[in-house]
Parts: sequence; structure tokens; C-alpha cells
Amino acid sequence: MEVVTKQTCNESVEEIRGKDGDRPAWHIILVSYEKHVVFRQKKTESWIQVEDFGRNIEYRDKAGVIFQASGYGTGPPEQLRKWINENYGKIYLYFD
Repeated sequence: MEVVTKQTCNESVEEIRGKDGDRPAWHIILVSYEKHVVFRQKKTESWIQVEDFGRNIEYRDKAGVIFQASGYGTGPPEQLRKWINENYGKIYLYFD
């Protein structure tokens, strides 16, 4: 996999877990440091607009297709989690 979304020096990796309707869903995003306080306060709300706090992480697979680091289920696959940790740093938080 190849990095598409470049991380800046003032961003950290965050994992959000929640539901999309009745389905469990997750997103791995980059959040700027100055927005962390408000981001953490929003964890108790039922809706978080990713664009208000950061950016979705995107990657390119071997076939050249671009994907977002998000999906359905209880969390990201271990292979993606390992790749994120190697390319962006350790995932900092997650919200249920």
C-alpha cells in the first residue's frame, strides 16, 4: 500500500468507532492538534463530521485504486492497523 494522504507535523492519528445506521463502522483520520480539545468533547455525541476536525486517511493499493481508511465492522483489519502505525504513527484514540 502507498500513502496518499500526507501527514503534517501538527496532526495525529485518531480512530473513531461508531455506527452507520445499525452497522458498526470505523474511520482512521488525521486530526490537527488545535482541534483535539473540541474533538474529544464530541465523542459523547452521536454524530461527528470528520471534516470539522481533520482529514480521512487515504491509501493506494497495488492495483492503483485509492481507498479511505474506513469501513464497516468493529475495527480496521490488523494489516491496515499495522500499515497505519508504520506510516503515520501509533493510533492515539478510539471512540465507541
